[in-house]
Order: sequence, then C-alpha cells, then structure tokens
Amino acid sequence: MKTTSILRAMGLQFEPALEEEFLHQYYLDSIVTVRSGIILGIVLYSLFGILDEYMLPVTKQLAWAIRFIIIVPLLLGLLAYTFTASFSKIFNSAIFLTSLMLGYGIVFMIYYSHETEPGYNFYYTGLMLVIVWVGTFSQLRFVYAAWSILVIIIGYLAVSVLKQHMVSDGLANPKFPIFINNSFFFISSAILAFFSSYSFEKTRRNSFMHQKTIEREKKKSDRLLLNILPESVADDLKLNGKTIPREFDNVTVFFSDIVDFTKLSTNLEPAELINILNELFTAFDNIMEKYDCERIKTIGDAYLAVCGMPKADQNHACNIAQAAVEIVRYCKARNRTHTVKLNIRIGIHTGKVVGGVVGVKKYIYDIFGSTINIASRMETHSEPMRINISEASYLLLKDTFPCTRRDTILVKGVGEMHMYFLNQMV
Repeated sequence: MKTTSILRAMGLQFEPALEEEFLHQYYLDSIVTVRSGIILGIVLYSLFGILDEYMLPVTKQLAWAIRFIIIVPLLLGLLAYTFTASFSKIFNSAIFLTSLMLGYGIVFMIYYSHETEPGYNFYYTGLMLVIVWVGTFSQLRFVYAAWSILVIIIGYLAVSVLKQHMVSDGLANPKFPIFINNSFFFISSAILAFFSSYSFEKTRRNSFMHQKTIEREKKKSDRLLLNILPESVADDLKLNGKTIPREFDNVTVFFSDIVDFTKLSTNLEPAELINILNELFTAFDNIMEKYDCERIKTIGDAYLAVCGMPKADQNHACNIAQAAVEIVRYCKARNRTHTVKLNIRIGIHTGKVVGGVVGVKKYIYDIFGSTINIASRMETHSEPMRINISEASYLLLKDTFPCTRRDTILVKGVGEMHMYFLNQMV
C-alpha cells in the first residue's frame, strides 16, 4: 500500500481499472522494442565472448560457460516466448529476472577471474552496459528497473569489497582508487538509467492520459454531432468535410403538432413551456429510435420524423405507424397524470424525398419535396389524438393495421385526396 502511494505521488500509478488498461497498452507499445533489446543483448553478450579470449585468458572457459550455456540460451528462449500470448502477463517479471541474470553473469565472471587478468577491472564496463540496457531497451517499468539496478549494484559492491579486501585494508588497499573510479562510473550509469526509465514511463503515462482525453472529447463531439445529424451523414462530414444531397424513393414521413398550442403557450411560463416540450419530444425521440426512425427536426410544437432514410428500410411505413400509435398512447397516458393536457394531431404520408445538409457553419440536416408538404397536410386534416394517413401510406399498411376510410378531402395545393384514420390497435 505504501509503495502504491509512492508511485502515485511520482505519477507512476493510476486507479486500478485505468492502470490495467495502461499496462495492456504499455505492453503493446513496448513489445517490438523489447524484442529488439533482447536481440541486442544476445549480440553483445556473444561478441564479448571474443574478448574473453584476451581479457580472461585463465578463466575464459568459465566465462564462456556463463555466456553460451546459460545467458545466451536464456535470451533466445525469452525471445521465442515474447511471441506467445501468455508473455504479456509476466512481461515485467520475466525481463526483470533476465536483467538480473545478465548483470550477475558478469558479476560472477569478475568474482572468479584472477586479479592479474586484464578483464578483472575492465568487465565493469560490461556491467554499465547492462545497466543502460535495463534503463532503456528492456522497457521495464520504473519500479522493476529500479529494483533490478539496485540488486546489480549490491552484487557489484559485494564482489569488489570481498574480493579486494576493502573492509580489512581500508584506504591502504592499493586497489581502492580503482574501486572508487569503477564505482563512480558504475553508479553514474545507474543514476542515468534511473532517470531514463522514470522519464520514459512518465512520458508514456502522460501520453496515455492525453490520448484518453482526446478519445473522451471525441466521443462527446461525436455524440453531439449525432444529436444533430443522422449517423451516415455525420460519418460523411467527418471523413470528407461535406455531404452530397441524396434522393430517397421509399420514405414514410411523420408530422405532428399540438392542438391549440398557441393558446396553451400564452398561459404558461416560458421555462415551464420549454420543460413540457423537452419532456414530450424526448419521449418521441425514444419511441422513434425504438422503431428505427429518424427525427429530422422540431419547429415550435411540430415534430418531423422519417423512416427509410438515410438508411433504407423496407418496413418504413410500418415502423412509422407503430411509432405513431405508441406516441398517441404515450400522450393519453401522460394526460391522465399531468395538469397540462397535450392533445396531438399526426399525419403520415409515403413518397419520394431529398435529404441533405443545409448550411456550412451550423449544420442542419433537412428533407425536401412534396412528400413533406403532403405529410403536413395530413396532420392539418387530422383530429386530436388521431393518426391521419394518405392513400399511399394506406396501401402499405392496410394488411397490418386496421384503418377507417374518410371522405375525400380537398387539400390546398394538391387537390382532392383520399385519407384514412389509422386505428390505434395493431
């Protein structure tokens, strides 16, 4: 718990759920570098075997055994394991243990070599390379890298102090200046590795959070865009920056308004009126979405919706009719529990429409054509809490919905039209 608090204070720990997501992404981003680092380790560890011939002439057999029987096969096996699905679960632990093996392989070479061999002192350089590898190519998280480096440092100090009798001889030991020199460069490389590992992980975490912020804001903007435009139209705008108007042949249009809305609005406070309309149209939206219909817009108390565009739907008339029936039922149920009664008229017509985005700054998706006008006329000639449909819609609905034929009605701008009341029982 204390370690977690320290890591959070250092900016190296998120909340559990976010931390799990980060670690998964961290692994995906690191795996290529990890494999490259393992290959580099194999190459360098093997090449140093050539130096064993000259730097450790007495103990080269032991050095080669450590290199080519233990370390190199271990690295090759680890490289192969990185291509398995289970490696992601033990990624840090596996690399941590491998880094210790790399470091202590050199520590053992130093410990068992003779002081007269050239490599006795120069192999501390190999330890520094391991430290640099841990802080960079290993891709270890900082906490693992820090512990790995500390344990290697402890091994180095133990070997140097014990083998060169630093405790008993103290400052009088002729090897003491070399010990101080080696320790200075070794610890300096460790500090640089600490800083590199910390900076690397901190940068990764900042980048991860930045990306999460971008994704979150993108979802907000997408959600806002989808509240304004149909999904396919929004996708066109995001991809191409524009959308081309399209003609749709088989579309059913729903048009409704509230009876005596003007009178109603004069008797209500503006805030109350807006709240009522918001409640009503939110319910309409939910019902339309339920039946795969698309709300186009509201104009005051009028509500315009369609089915069959921009996504084609062979059941467009039936879907709109079902939504209309449910909307009437909702309004009747609402009137039984609310003081302010809302009676609506609904008109439905089927035909051809054109849809497209109007404007270049404040996007509005709108539909055009005589079908819209006729749907509006159907609503005008409807009655409170009734659904008035045109003959074109009736021909598509008559086998599914019971309808009542009305007298021929003269429609302004159209002429005489046959109309039908759609009964509310399916």
